[in-house]
Amino acid sequence: MQPTLAGTEEEDDDDQPKKKPAKAKKEKWPTTIPEQVKRLRAMLAEIARPTDTSEVAKRFLKPDKKQVLNLDDKLEELLETLVAVGQARLTDEGRFVAV
Repeated sequence: MQPTLAGTEEEDDDDQPKKKPAKAKKEKWPTTIPEQVKRLRAMLAEIARPTDTSEVAKRFLKPDKKQVLNLDDKLEELLETLVAVGQARLTDEGRFVAV
């Protein structure tokens, strides 16, 4: 049972209190290009819906500036590379999705 705005309770389907989904833990940006490509490919599969570079960037800790000057530009380049080699697809809306 959960309280409603009027102060009464409302029964859930499973009769359990609803929990917020766990927030994804941010990952360290991989250091090598092969690791970056591998992780991005896996991440697209995990997201399992069309996504853009800003959403993907939120899943990583900010990399060291010596490693990457602009993460969004780097993500765009790597995601376009995945599209070029048939590991991802670009939607008409300009979002990326795993194939």
